[in-house]
Amino acid sequence: MIFFKPFESFKLFISKYQLKFKNSQKAGLNGCLLLFDFGSGLRGYSDFLPWPLYGEKTLEEQLKDIQAGKFSRRFLIAKQQAFIDAKARREKRNLFFSLKIPSSHFLIENLLEFKFSKNILAFQIIKVKLKPYKILEQIKILKELSQLLKKVKWRFDLNQNGWQEWESSLSFLKDRIDFIEDPKKPIDSAFLAEDWSVFPSARIKIIKSSRDSFKALVRQWPRWKRVIFTHSFDHPLGQASSAFWAGLFYKYYPRFFETGAFLNFQLETVKGYEVKSKGDSFTAPIGFGFGFTRALKNENWKQWL
Repeated sequence: MIFFKPFESFKLFISKYQLKFKNSQKAGLNGCLLLFDFGSGLRGYSDFLPWPLYGEKTLEEQLKDIQAGKFSRRFLIAKQQAFIDAKARREKRNLFFSLKIPSSHFLIENLLEFKFSKNILAFQIIKVKLKPYKILEQIKILKELSQLLKKVKWRFDLNQNGWQEWESSLSFLKDRIDFIEDPKKPIDSAFLAEDWSVFPSARIKIIKSSRDSFKALVRQWPRWKRVIFTHSFDHPLGQASSAFWAGLFYKYYPRFFETGAFLNFQLETVKGYEVKSKGDSFTAPIGFGFGFTRALKNENWKQWL
């Protein structure tokens, strides 16, 4: 795989945003878009959305650190992505050219709030974030859905909660469980997927391109039997970069190619950054670099460095 080394000197501009969840009382997600000016006509963009829920510093804390010259791994990854975007924009080429983007799974964020719609029928895999409360109600809903969606495979995200109370109750799905992500304790390694939690026995890796080091991934790839790319409820620019990295990784390691998550139905649309899709397929943005040229130029940029 090819890695790019960004210029060390740069000017940085930011534009803050808040992403809002549809039909939910959940608090919005606070992030910002970054514009890096590396000089020599190299100006590129990236998304920056920290996750304090999983131990990262807040956006405001990280922005203060950046001004103090303290760069988190997430920021350094954003810088690298902006450099790749800048090179493509200067060379007037789209980063998705010749890349094959995998299909996406459908995400059910909360079964207790889920409302069935026909667009779910286009998906071959459904991922569910299981909640540690009202388990019997969630199991009842899963049974109803499994009868409607007989050919679908299921991915379950426990968000560091227990699996034991679910295991026997989900026996009706039999061989239709694809993996179990981030349980409180390790489970049968054949189904164990590692995302935010680290499990030495895991052989399935969930990759978030805004958070994970690709050099480390390539160094460790003999450990993984499966590598799956997903977004983190990112801004559409972040969704696009996740799709790019998935396409690029699978171009070099095609045996890992499989369904990930590049579509987001849980957040309200961001004006000017509409992500198009067809069924379970992500449609790459048009334009140079990661796309969204007009919307990015119209952002209210503030110099930060």
